[in-house]
Amino acid sequence: MPIYTFKNKRSGKTKEYTIKLADYDKFKEDHPNLERIIDNTIFNKRGFAGAGSITDQAVKRDKGWGEVLSKIGEQNPHSEVAADHHRNKTAKRIKTEQIVEKHNKLQARQVRDAREARARRK
Repeated sequence: MPIYTFKNKRSGKTKEYTIKLADYDKFKEDHPNLERIIDNTIFNKRGFAGAGSITDQAVKRDKGWGEVLSKIGEQNPHSEVAADHHRNKTAKRIKTEQIVEKHNKLQARQVRDAREARARRK
């Protein structure tokens, strides 16, 4: 059964509860004063419990999961997943990203210059 961490909205104390997934919604209804806390320290970059855990070891062996992460990174090129898992960028893709970045900087500079010009006219 999953272990969930909740924070009491009134007292501010946190407590862990072991709740069946099927009973989770009922638990939330019965305890409206509790707010679920999702602790980021339990996730590593692969999205599983700490390094060296059973799930972490399974991920290292499963090539399919790496492929899924690579596809997610490809669809979300500016995400942390892309930075960590999507290494198959073509030269064309890299050049396109450089040009887009160059034009974004140029456009930002033009907007800044236009604002400064308007401010000087006033």
